[in-house]
Amino acid sequence: MLKGQPYDGILRVKAQKLTTIYLSLRDEQGKILAEAPYKMKGDGTIEEIVFNLTPNAETTKGQFGITLKEQGEIELGFAFLQPGEWGDLHHAVYIGFSDHPEFLREMGENPYITGKR
Repeated sequence: MLKGQPYDGILRVKAQKLTTIYLSLRDEQGKILAEAPYKMKGDGTIEEIVFNLTPNAETTKGQFGITLKEQGEIELGFAFLQPGEWGDLHHAVYIGFSDHPEFLREMGENPYITGKR
């Protein structure tokens, strides 16, 4: 991740009640380099969140975080992150289970991850 360069993403997630999630970019130690809150409707439907995060420092082993700071539950369906307009789609960073296809196969037809705090 490059300092001061925006990263664009899409997240598909659902919650059964009003929930605020925090999307972040982090370094290899988990230090937050960029973070933004998103309020979900919480009506049980899949919500598509289009977001933009700009890290305040550079890291070669960055991480993407989805955090609940209050008690709640979400179901994660899909997450995608790529460099903003400055970047190149050939260098897109896919967040998910692309390195572990066997996990997706085991999940079957409904590949949602439930997160609780």
